[in-house]
Order: sequence, then C-alpha cells, then structure tokens
Amino acid sequence: MKKKVMFVIPSLESGGAEKSLLTLLSLFDYEKYEVDLFAFNPSGMIKDMLPDQVNLLDLPTDYIISKLPLHKSVLSFLKRGKIRIAIDRIKYSMVLRKYGYSNKAEQYAWKHMKKFLTLQQKKYDVAIGYLEKTSNYYVVDMVNSNTKIAYIHSDYEKLNTDKSFDKKYFEKTDFTVTVSQSCSESLKNNQPSVAGKIRVIENIVSKETILDLSKEGKGFERNDSNTIILTVGRLSKEKGVDLAIEACKLLLVDGYKIKWYHIGDGNWGNKVKKMIEESNLIDTFILLGLRSNPYPFIASCDVFVQPSRYEGKSIAIEEAKVLGKPIVCTAFSTVHDQIEDEVTGFISEIDSVSIAKKIKTLIDNPVIRETVAKNAALYQGNENEIQKLYDLFKQEFDAHEVE
Repeated sequence: MKKKVMFVIPSLESGGAEKSLLTLLSLFDYEKYEVDLFAFNPSGMIKDMLPDQVNLLDLPTDYIISKLPLHKSVLSFLKRGKIRIAIDRIKYSMVLRKYGYSNKAEQYAWKHMKKFLTLQQKKYDVAIGYLEKTSNYYVVDMVNSNTKIAYIHSDYEKLNTDKSFDKKYFEKTDFTVTVSQSCSESLKNNQPSVAGKIRVIENIVSKETILDLSKEGKGFERNDSNTIILTVGRLSKEKGVDLAIEACKLLLVDGYKIKWYHIGDGNWGNKVKKMIEESNLIDTFILLGLRSNPYPFIASCDVFVQPSRYEGKSIAIEEAKVLGKPIVCTAFSTVHDQIEDEVTGFISEIDSVSIAKKIKTLIDNPVIRETVAKNAALYQGNENEIQKLYDLFKQEFDAHEVE
C-alpha cells in the first residue's frame, strides 16, 4: 500500500521554495507514495507545472471568505451566522497592522487565521510544512499525521521571528529540515532544544531539467554591444534589488555599456519602479516580471548577479552555475555553501559599490569571466538529495511499525 504524504506551502508562485518543491515533486516516486498538496494560495505560475500525480487540495470556504477585503469578509461571515469567525477576521487584520505585516505579525496572527481553516480528516503517514512559519504551524495544528516535518529555507537568525513562539512548534515536529549546513548551524544556535532533530537536505537542482528548459523559448536578443546583466528574485528588501539599482547607476556613471534585467515580482514592486524612475534608469534597469521559464534568459546573459542581504540556499545561484554563468553575489551568511570566491564566482560586500566593482572585474577581464563560468558549470546538480528525505520517511515508518 502506498504511503500517504502531504506537503504544505504558502503559494504556488515562482519563488525559491516553490521551485524547489516543484523539482522535488517532479522526481518523487509515485509508485510508493500518494501525495497531497495544500497551498494557502493555490493559484500561481507553477500550478500548471505540478505532476499529474499530485492532488492539489481545495481551500475551505471560510478561508476563501477570509481573503476578501476586511469589510466584505466580515459582512459575509455575519450573514452566514459565523459571528466568532467574523471577530477573528477583525482581530487577524488588527494583528497584521500592529506588527507591520512582518514575520512576527504572521506568527501572532496564526491563532486567528487557523479559525478559518479546517482540520484535515485524512490520516497521513508524513506531513511536511515546506516553508517556515505558517506552513509549519498548519502541519502541527491542523494535520493528522504519524510523522511531522518542518522546513526552514532561510538563515533562521535573519528571519527576526519570535523564537519562543516557534519553539513550541519545532518541539511538536519529528524533524526540522534546513537547506544548508550554515542554515542548520543558525537554527541550532537559536533553537538549541531541538538541535538533535535538525537535518540538512539541500534544495534539489536538476541539471538535466534546467539545461533542457534553457533551450525552450527565446532569451535575450543581441543587437548592440551592451553587457547583459541579469538578476532573478523577489522584488524585496532581503533580495537587495535596491542595491542592484544603485550598482547599475554606478556602472553607467563609470561609462560601462550595460542592460540590467530583473526577473521576478514582489511587495516592493511599486517602490522599485519609483527607484528606477528617480535614478533615470528606465531604459537600463528593466523589469521583466515573472517568467514561467527563466532559463533561456539566464543562459543568454553575460553576468548573473545575486545582490541578496540574506539567503538560505539560493536556487537562482545554483541554476546560474548549471548554465555556466559568471556570477557575482553578495556576502550573505550562507554564501560560502554555494560559491568559492574567485573560483566559481565573485563574492562582494553587501553594498552597491562592492557589487559594481566585482561586475567591472568580470566585464574588464574576459579570461577571468570565462574561467569562473567554466568552473561554475562543473556543478552537476544534486538530485540524490531526495534520498535523504526518503530515508527520513523510512526511519519513521519503521519506528511506527515497531510500535
């Protein structure tokens, strides 16, 4: 009989965790496992890319209503006689506003948010919260499962969460998975009571899939001598898009002929557009929005830049390595898990001046640029990481069979 596995994730947009899950599910052994997926926002770019074997669960009606604007949501609950849930909807908004829609706000709002959800009646062998915060809380509070696994995709120290709030959830899971050794150390330092349950399973990168997809569709078309720079990531503070814009301006001032493109969207969208306009970079720093297949663009750029303030383990960097790109990335805390400085890429300080300086080095030195690109391309992906997850499953299955 197949083992029943459930994954939980906030959305099906094209962020790093979502792309990681898509790759994982694309490699999953459906002869052995029956897989359900619950997403708080089930619309998104990767929805249609999910394997046919994955059962995407429906959202509860109350949760759908809760996502309406506050006044419409409350009125709808009241019309349906759900006074207590209407009150929770009001309190939910109050918490988010009080804490500024931060990670702590998401934590403190959970006690109200879960009132819009329903307990999963199906019994699972394994349930996996695939991203920090709400996905993990849902698995602990709302899912009936023999084994519960939490995931942390970031440097936990940098998340600025209420650690005491998280502690009680980590203690109720059987394992907490981090995506790099540095992330593991950060979690251990901040949650020592669960250190023995922490495991490292890297985000899976399939070299074969990326290479195949890079040949589908068009990338950048060249009709001038500009150096094409590309960044892929959310439009957000943590991803350092503001640093990229500043670095772009510095390069232009120094006379470099460049076009800097960005793939992705995010909560800084309007702010970023304003920054570009105020910096007179409308024709130079170009937002491409979300792309279901970014790989032809990565494959055809000259320099790939990751200007993040912090990361767990950047999938975008791994993808650029697979495609043999010269990479500039900032010195976020986990960067050395991915890049060897001046060997497989260049590591800058987390500031625009340093980013621009490293880009100049690559533009001015074609031999260096070619060498680091060739070194990066030696990366073979890590599809075998899925076996580590299967090993966790087996360990728990065996334990429950003994019981």
